[in-house]
Amino acid sequence: MEQALDALEAQRETLGDAAVEAAQAGLRLKLAQVLAAERPSPQASTPDVDDSPARAPGGGHGPQTYAGDHRTNTGMYEGDIAHAEVNAAISASEKVVLFGQQTRLRSRRLMTDERLSRIQPGHRLSKFFYGGVRQLPERLLDALLAKKVSVTLVRGRDLLVFHDRRRHQSFHTGRTRRTIYLPEPILEHAYQMGYDYWAIAEILIQESWPLLDYILLLEMIERCQVAYEDRWTLGYSFLREGLRAHNKHMRDLSDDYQDLEVGLRKGDEMGVFLDTYMGRLCELDRSIVGRDPHDVAGEIYKDEWERFSGRAKLDEVATLNSFPTYFMIDRDIVHPAAFHRADQLGQPVDPRTAEDAIHDLWDETRFKSSLSVRTEELLELLIALGAPGIRAFLMAVSFRYSAAGSLGSDGPMLDLNRYGMVDIFRGRIQSYSGSGLSEVPGSIGYDLRQLQQYYVAARRAAYFEDLRQLPREALQEQAHGIRETLSLIVDETVSLDRAQELKGQIVTSRDLTGLLDAVEMAVKPESDESERQHMSGLLYKLDEHPLYHERFLPGATQLNDGQLPGPPSIRPEVQRLHGFMPERYFELSSDPADLGWFLAQFRDTDENDAYNRLLFTWAAAILVRYDNSEDYGDMCSQIVILGEYAVPPLEEITASEVYYASEGRGRILKAAQVLLPRLPDCPRTLRTEWSGEIARRRGLELEPGG
Repeated sequence: MEQALDALEAQRETLGDAAVEAAQAGLRLKLAQVLAAERPSPQASTPDVDDSPARAPGGGHGPQTYAGDHRTNTGMYEGDIAHAEVNAAISASEKVVLFGQQTRLRSRRLMTDERLSRIQPGHRLSKFFYGGVRQLPERLLDALLAKKVSVTLVRGRDLLVFHDRRRHQSFHTGRTRRTIYLPEPILEHAYQMGYDYWAIAEILIQESWPLLDYILLLEMIERCQVAYEDRWTLGYSFLREGLRAHNKHMRDLSDDYQDLEVGLRKGDEMGVFLDTYMGRLCELDRSIVGRDPHDVAGEIYKDEWERFSGRAKLDEVATLNSFPTYFMIDRDIVHPAAFHRADQLGQPVDPRTAEDAIHDLWDETRFKSSLSVRTEELLELLIALGAPGIRAFLMAVSFRYSAAGSLGSDGPMLDLNRYGMVDIFRGRIQSYSGSGLSEVPGSIGYDLRQLQQYYVAARRAAYFEDLRQLPREALQEQAHGIRETLSLIVDETVSLDRAQELKGQIVTSRDLTGLLDAVEMAVKPESDESERQHMSGLLYKLDEHPLYHERFLPGATQLNDGQLPGPPSIRPEVQRLHGFMPERYFELSSDPADLGWFLAQFRDTDENDAYNRLLFTWAAAILVRYDNSEDYGDMCSQIVILGEYAVPPLEEITASEVYYASEGRGRILKAAQVLLPRLPDCPRTLRTEWSGEIARRRGLELEPGG
């Protein structure tokens, strides 16, 4: 080795510095690879399924022994299924290779297990399966072949694991063996029922995508282990370009698209992958040298995110290729098989806990093409369960929010709000309360809104935490997207007067870390104590529910330290609404005279009668008149929150149609006409109080002139 390096050094003048240094680096890398290959490698502990990491004794370097299976489970499963349990089930079953080649090497060492045979090429199940393979996108199929991914058929008459109808496993992904374990009964049933080939392709896409991500991480870790043989640290560019070089399955804007706009429209999958894993990869150091790379990859791998990513890729491919949706193996075979097995064992079918209800709600969302009666029954059950059910629903919905806080009702099957369940849930909650249908303090809608915002704020806090784990180079690469997301967060959460200042910082600040601090401070979630207070207030206001005295009232008292919840102050909500009222209003309204008058009445009431609920009615009369503002849509959203308190001023506008239809005031009239049908009925007493207050104040105003 030394002689070769000296020989290269002697040729420096002839070959040039760059060529000599490159050749020397290549020799050192080759030597490191040879040394790594000579290390003892972990041995498998099971004869058939070696899908577990090895761990070095004491976390140090050097030879390791196999320490058993402790990684998270993979594949299509529901409920809590241990990785070791499904491995044991597969080990005890007969298996044949259906696609690809069996992988028997672990860290370049042969595992002690049986050599699997291949299914006969002319077998009807083989023909049926390869019909599905032909439906795969070309890039994905090439990646499966390049990364030596296989599919193994597991013989038997049941699912891989079954405990009950909400806890079972049908498919499993073997990360060490690079294989997807497919139970024979499922493939046989799909064949007998005449399923389209796309149903098989669906399994392959959803299960192989996370596996290919894992293999990419594994290859990068192996490369890092070799590089750390003669380095103390690895740069961000080394990691990023290494991942891109080994990537075979994800779209990468740096490689695929010269037209950046076209690439962004199709989606930068590699960019999302880098955002997800680069922070963890940058935390690696020389301690990984000598460890089993599968062990290190298992610590980095994000199973929950990968399952979500696999489902998202499936939805994307199905939509782009207009694949049929009337066949779904999970819905039509796996779940009926689990239900049938549960019936045979005499297990209960109806959900008993909040977790059971949420599980069934996800099934309804994924498998039904419209809102079902069963969905409404499950929402009723969640309400009847009290705090655990309400909390479980809001947390499940908030998990599917984006960091910016958006939640569309027309999203993919991943979205629990696919059929507007949030609005239905809110309507059911409000129907059991006599506190009114508005969302102002003192109403059940206000407590529900505050709870929902609390869980969404927690989701945003997790987003900020993820950003803080990224290295400086990654933050700079993602600066444009981060600024856009921060701007959306500010629009969703901060009052208009404060939002302008923050959005200015977002555009001009070069210090991304300081910018994250400023925005996070402005949108930080309330304390856990506030969550308990709002949950207690919500339960206390469910006074028209049949279970009120039996369940909700005791629950409210328990959450409030043994006391009945008191009426909440309206001041925080009034101050929040005040933030939507710019002081320089003249150019922001086509009706500045009336807007100025209503603003004056709002300020007067705010100063002299701070707890008067007519402040909400004054606020509605003001917000609807900012029709020239860029934020008019947000202002109208606040009017919806005010509920019945917004009805009287909007009715006055629609009653004066001739006036508001002229001189550019038509947008105010249109907004009132659109908003009124969305608001609840207004109590007669509120109308009387409002009209009397208007008459009194206008009369007082006219007296000096009289």
